[in-house]
Amino acid sequence: MKNFYLFVIILAILGLNSCSNRGLPIISKSSPEEKIVSQLKETKKCIKCNLENSNLNYIKLKNSDISESTFVGSSMNGVDLENSKVSEVNFENVDFSNAKLNKISGVNVSFEDSLMTRMNMMEAKLQSSNFSGVDISQSKLNDSILKNSDFSRVVMVGSDLTDVDLSNSDLSKGIFNESNFKNANLSNSEIIDSEAKKTSFSSSKMNDTNFSNSNLEDSIFSNSNLTRSVFRNAVISRTSFKGADLTLSSFEDAEGSMIDFSLAQMSKANFKNTNLKKSKYFKTNSSRSNFENSEISESSVSSSKFDGSKFINSNLSKIKIDSSKFLNCDFTNANLSNSILRNSDFSGAILEGAILDNSNLTGSKINIEDLKKAKLCNTTLPNGKIDNSNCKQDKAKSS
Repeated sequence: MKNFYLFVIILAILGLNSCSNRGLPIISKSSPEEKIVSQLKETKKCIKCNLENSNLNYIKLKNSDISESTFVGSSMNGVDLENSKVSEVNFENVDFSNAKLNKISGVNVSFEDSLMTRMNMMEAKLQSSNFSGVDISQSKLNDSILKNSDFSRVVMVGSDLTDVDLSNSDLSKGIFNESNFKNANLSNSEIIDSEAKKTSFSSSKMNDTNFSNSNLEDSIFSNSNLTRSVFRNAVISRTSFKGADLTLSSFEDAEGSMIDFSLAQMSKANFKNTNLKKSKYFKTNSSRSNFENSEISESSVSSSKFDGSKFINSNLSKIKIDSSKFLNCDFTNANLSNSILRNSDFSGAILEGAILDNSNLTGSKINIEDLKKAKLCNTTLPNGKIDNSNCKQDKAKSS
């Protein structure tokens, strides 16, 4: 019997040793993750730390240095990282909803495919960083420097990017509806295949920016620098370019109507094959521009300058032109029928094959010899007389 009890005691001792060797809770009261977070809270520094898939919701880490660390897949909802250093940190697939990231700084930071809605990231300095696939809707990024960064496939609906620097960045295939880019720097950036409806780009720097194949309906580009910018195949209905500098810009094959070009500087611009129906030109300077094969019908032009521009094969029917200059313009085979062309200067204009049926040229300056090369029927000449010379030809052809 004594041997039996001794055997039971030995088994119990061996069992306890086995449990301790398995690393059960008796070894440590806190996980490695908790130790790292505790250290970070205490020292405000954690270089090359690994906190992947961690729960860091609403933790306050102001003024921390977490450079070269990884937080892939972590939840950082409501986290406070204000004024922290984050160079080369990997924040991929992180939930930053409601986070406070004001004044964070670093380079080569990756936020790819993260959730950053309703977040504050004002006055941040994150150059050459990756925001690809991120949802930054309803967030504030005012006064941040984010140049040379990747914002492709980003969703940024209803966000505030006033005074932000996004120059030399990739914003292709993004959604920016109802966001505010006022006074932003987007020069040399790519915003192709994107959607930016009801978005404000007013007073921004966007020289050499590419908006090709993007939907920009109801957006505002007033008083912006858009020199050499590209809007090829873009949708620009009801968009305002009032007071913008569009010198040397290209709108070839763009589609839109009711566009406001008032006070715009757009000399040497390319509008070939563009739909600009029912648009407004007031005190617009579009000298030496190309409107070949374009749709400009039912538009309003007043006190504007188009000297040396080309309107070959364009439709300008039902257009209203008043007190404007079209010196040396080429209207070859253009349709100017049913139009009001009053008090304007068409000196030196090429009108070969142009249609001026039912149009009114009262008070305009135009070379009569050039006018004879146009098709006139019920046309009111500059002196108020009616010219029906081509009406007779049309009747003769029909008979």
